[in-house]
Amino acid sequence: MLQKSARERKPEYVVSTYTTDAILLPTCTTSGPLVGHDDITKYFAEFIKKHPVGKIDESRISIAPGCNIAFDTGLYTFEVNGDPLDVRVPLQARYTFIYRRQDNGRLIAQQHSSVRRQSDAACLPK
Repeated sequence: MLQKSARERKPEYVVSTYTTDAILLPTCTTSGPLVGHDDITKYFAEFIKKHPVGKIDESRISIAPGCNIAFDTGLYTFEVNGDPLDVRVPLQARYTFIYRRQDNGRLIAQQHSSVRRQSDAACLPK
């Protein structure tokens, strides 16, 4: 959906996959949580200007029996326009999506995405 949104420059394609009260902790921002369609639309309106193209590198999905909630946790890689604009920049990130059953399908209720560090050195004890 993100790639279609970027291609057609319409963030509402992506936002339509979120519940109206969704919470997004996005990959490419220093701000806090974005709540609801208005905030999420503003974020994706800016993000799609970078013409992102992405792929999921690893995904683990779990759905509890009889539950209206599903979890998708994994790793993905995006390429976005850099500066100068003719340079494509890879952006490796980890993510967690929490889906909630709504109407005839599942929509994203919460998403957390963060850039993967290139080294664990800062997190290891000395």
